[in-house]
Amino acid sequence: METDNNVLYLDENTKVQRLLHHINSLQNVHSEAQLSDSLSMIRAILNGPHGLQLLAKQEVFPFVYVGLSHPEVDVRFLTLSLLIGCAEVPNIVPQVVDPLLLNAVFANLSSEELSLAQKASQFFQTLGSHPEGLKTVFQNNFISQFLKLLDSGTETIKFRVLDLFASLGALSPEAFQLVESTGLLEKIVKTLDSDDILGKLNTIEILEKMSSSPEGVSYLERAQVLSKLRDLLLAKDGFSSFLVPKVIHFFGELGAKGGDALALLSKYRILPELIKKLDRHSVPKDVLESTLTTIGQIGATVEGIRLLESSGALRPFLSLVTLHGDMRMTSFHSLAFLLKNLSKTASDQEMDIVHNALTTIQTETGRNSVNNIVLPVLVSQPFPDMRYAAFDVVAGLASYRKGVEVMLMPYPGFYEFITNRNTENTKEGKEWKYTIIQTMMKTAERSPDIIPKQKQNELTRYLNNGVFYVASEATMEVATQDTV
Repeated sequence: METDNNVLYLDENTKVQRLLHHINSLQNVHSEAQLSDSLSMIRAILNGPHGLQLLAKQEVFPFVYVGLSHPEVDVRFLTLSLLIGCAEVPNIVPQVVDPLLLNAVFANLSSEELSLAQKASQFFQTLGSHPEGLKTVFQNNFISQFLKLLDSGTETIKFRVLDLFASLGALSPEAFQLVESTGLLEKIVKTLDSDDILGKLNTIEILEKMSSSPEGVSYLERAQVLSKLRDLLLAKDGFSSFLVPKVIHFFGELGAKGGDALALLSKYRILPELIKKLDRHSVPKDVLESTLTTIGQIGATVEGIRLLESSGALRPFLSLVTLHGDMRMTSFHSLAFLLKNLSKTASDQEMDIVHNALTTIQTETGRNSVNNIVLPVLVSQPFPDMRYAAFDVVAGLASYRKGVEVMLMPYPGFYEFITNRNTENTKEGKEWKYTIIQTMMKTAERSPDIIPKQKQNELTRYLNNGVFYVASEATMEVATQDTV
């Protein structure tokens, strides 16, 4: 019987013949097993660097139309996946922009099967990344089909179309201009004025995609979207409060882009509102969680950490590392994200902004240093997820000079703990330790004096032995005798 591995060694003509055979068999499927076997062989034949070239052959490509309209979801899914691959190859794109084929893909955009609709949307986004493909998508007759689908489809389909065009607009300045010319951006913004809370939630997600390009950010400001979103952030009524975490997330994504986008947070006075959302005694859990994550995003760049410091948001944010349960994990991961990303671009002096705050965190019992809060969790916390969150913070501290020199290496027992392979029994725990040591050594490459030479040699040996190294009994016995 033919196997997946065997087809790899067939010549091209034979592959084409086998491919046509299995594609034809899809038109007369009698069982799930037969369908599965045929799809498996089609994938195997088209696997590898020359697979898409086979699919694009004159005698094979017409069968793509059959696949797009096949009654079996798995067949349509595979066909759409293959077409996405074709849309990524410039010399195949001319075949892909055939109007009949595009109409067949378009039909899947309104499918009740979400997986097919997502693949159809991905196809159009991939196609739009090429000048010729972008031009085809925005031809008048094709745009009219999208607009008709927008007006006549369900709310679900409506948001699929709007989401697709928001994604297309983020591809390039030219693509954004084309999207704006359709009038679809106005339709997206208009949904913010409706009373439909679910519709607004979907719209805010679409607006996030629009804000991923400078052109999109500029448009959102011109259309007064940022002002409307700030008003939602201040909303007091019960229904609108459901939107607050999503709005906070939007501003976090916006601020993380830096530059003009970050400056808009100051213009619209977003940081003072975020500071209010850090009050753990008065805000809902989901709002606090979103705020912690968002402030970590904003502070992950030099200009972002300066904004947090100048606005007074940094220290209240850091003080919440003393929270309990899930909120403590969120706080830990958010701080870790800030430290690891900030250290990639910040100088030692710029890292001092956050380091100085980390050494004087305000807690209910007075000021404390973050290492005194986080490191004990590694040895006292029985729940793995909380321990991994603490490891994440330690990895953040390990990413900059004073984090290693002041926070970690002098801490009593830290070096012995991090190099002891017996303290973690899980794969994740062992990987965290290895990552932290890796990060410490990378930091030491820039500042060799922060770790004594002997310990650097020991840490290098730890890394060379690998993540899951276990010393043999003989090695351990020799090591024990050496210490006697």
